[in-house]
Formats: sequence, C-alpha cells, structure tokens
Amino acid sequence: MTSCTLRPATPDDLTAIHGLIMEHGPNQWNWLPEDGVASTLDELRTGLAGAVVADNGQRLLGALVYRQEDHFPHLRPHDAAPAQCGFLVEAVVSREAAGQGLGT
Repeated sequence: MTSCTLRPATPDDLTAIHGLIMEHGPNQWNWLPEDGVASTLDELRTGLAGAVVADNGQRLLGALVYRQEDHFPHLRPHDAAPAQCGFLVEAVVSREAAGQGLGT
C-alpha cells in the first residue's frame, strides 16, 4: 500500500478534496453535479460535515466525507440511539492509490 497518514481534514484541504472528488469520484454509478459537490464543501467549511483524508506528505490520495447526524431516522435500527448515527457523504481514492487497500 502507498504510505500515507489518515488525519482529520483541515480548511487547507478543501481545494484538494474538491479536486479528488471531481477527478476520481464520477463513474457510471456515481453522478456528481458541481452544485452538489459545492454544497458538500460548504458543509465541510461550516462544520456540518467532517472529513478524514489520506495524506502521503505531498498530496491527498483519498478523502472520506461524513455527517454525524440522524439524517435518515426511518433507516436507523430501532435500538440505535440517534447519537450513534451518521452517514457517508463521499468516499474517493485517487487512481494512483487504487487497488492498494486504501479504500478498504
């Protein structure tokens, strides 16, 4: 696997996260409208969403964007507390790091 560090994203990472999502995120199963990605970045900027990034010291190789909230209560198991809930907004790995275990 490519050597990298997993760490919480910082405001300085937003441009790189945007680039990762737009370059490596779209595929036949994942349509990414620019306004939706911009909305996700705004949520990161304001703290409504969080992110963990994979950083190899030179650039970001991956990002996982999440929201810790009970956004889909109808899908939550009846015995799970709302504070235990969250969902993934976006998960992306650069093509150069694909197949090396970073996204697993």
